[in-house]
Amino acid sequence: MQRTKDVIWTANKLAKLAFMVERHREPYGCIRWADLRNTWDCSRMENDPRRTLSALKAAYAKIAGLTDRNEAPRSEASNNEHEEEEQPAESNMGEPVTPVNQEHTSLSDHSKSDDSSETLEQRLKERFNCYHRMAIDSKDRQPIRRPREEIPQGILQLVIQILREKLGRRNSTNKRTLTALKAVVYAIGKAITSVLLDDAAEKAGKKYQKLSEAKALRDSVIRTISIVSHELQRRSTGNRGAPTKQYLEIAKLHRVTTTAQVQRLLIRFKDELKIVTSDVETKQQALRRLRERQRGYPAVAREPREKESDVPVAEVREHWKAIIGETQPFHPSDALNEWAREQQTDSRDVGDLSGETWAKIFSKIKPWKATGPDGIQGFWWKKLPEAKERLKAWCLEALCKPHRIIPNWVCRGKIVLIPKGNSEARGPGDFRPIACLNTCYKVLTAMIAQQILQSGRDVLPREQVALRKGVWGCTHAHILDQTICKDALRRKNTLHTLWLDMTKAFDSVSHGAIK
Repeated sequence: MQRTKDVIWTANKLAKLAFMVERHREPYGCIRWADLRNTWDCSRMENDPRRTLSALKAAYAKIAGLTDRNEAPRSEASNNEHEEEEQPAESNMGEPVTPVNQEHTSLSDHSKSDDSSETLEQRLKERFNCYHRMAIDSKDRQPIRRPREEIPQGILQLVIQILREKLGRRNSTNKRTLTALKAVVYAIGKAITSVLLDDAAEKAGKKYQKLSEAKALRDSVIRTISIVSHELQRRSTGNRGAPTKQYLEIAKLHRVTTTAQVQRLLIRFKDELKIVTSDVETKQQALRRLRERQRGYPAVAREPREKESDVPVAEVREHWKAIIGETQPFHPSDALNEWAREQQTDSRDVGDLSGETWAKIFSKIKPWKATGPDGIQGFWWKKLPEAKERLKAWCLEALCKPHRIIPNWVCRGKIVLIPKGNSEARGPGDFRPIACLNTCYKVLTAMIAQQILQSGRDVLPREQVALRKGVWGCTHAHILDQTICKDALRRKNTLHTLWLDMTKAFDSVSHGAIK
């Protein structure tokens, strides 16, 4: 048995550690100790003691030392034999397991692992600083590119630390608070995607290397099949000449002499060729998919257009300006003012929402929906808990002091014009404008809606079914309408109907369907 800080290491645990080390060893020899420790903790039983990173390194260093002492007296021939038939030693008697033929771990491996984590943190900070300067200078930004793979926990912990260092403690809230927060979140998202793209390029290089190795193995198997087939053909024709030198090496290696043994060997090589060929095709398809992802948009979308866009942007803006772009005068009646005063006297102090309500608000935010001018998708507000908590605190302050807290740019959005129908000749009214809003604005308005829902449950009369959450207002209206009409027909009464024509309210429905 071996002890690390008075905690016993059993033979099975040492064998498990040695196996995990080989799984987390890079091709150049460095061991990913941080990932290894996470894997160790995930596989740990409840009764097993916790192992620190230093304990894991020290235990494996002792394993490597035992391997050195056990392998020292061996000759080179015995080592080669063991390399051909490598089996992990298991002990049922509780003796220490001595793994053999493993690459030795030195202090340089530990320093490389530490250097790699420091290098990752340095890369993240450098790119964060670069993107942060860009984010501060502009409020209309390019959207953050979506990562192709899940973000490792190590990177998330580093960026959360960067966020805390950059924003510091939560002091007084003003209009610059959200501006600074969004600049940091945007820079963090850009830095993460940039680092992951570098890692993807490195993985692509490894994929190319593995493909080259698979092709080399396939060519080697093809040459071997050719040599063995030539030997069988020589024997079938009764040629008394000597076999080729290449065949003699293959026969000595596989210990075949008779024709039947050679035929079985040829069948085995052909089966191996099928497996290797399938592996090569799989790797080629993976590389093809990787190149398509790196290429970006499809080739058809990147083709140059012969004619310029015929969207009449100026005409569309003027067309919608008369509908929703101009402030219309509104004079509330005395009854409405009286009702407002009554509700103000009965209003309650605004409090924080429950954790369940906040979770429901963020769960309804789609992670990769089109962004507003700030370029931040909902994914980043969900993935960064520190940023989420700061955004929630800002929303509560903005509800109490809107004129002091909410900057003007929060309510801005990007308008995208979607054509209606398939006709080529388009006028200003043939486009449907879609507004892409900032995610923080959506969170703010959702929080305000929840506050209104909680404090204004008894404001609307019981007969008012519209604008009620969870109530099918249209269904209620249709049932009531049919009931009144049937009753009037039965009683032969006269009905009077009031029609309200809402401009652009049913623009996507034909006039015939409305009538």
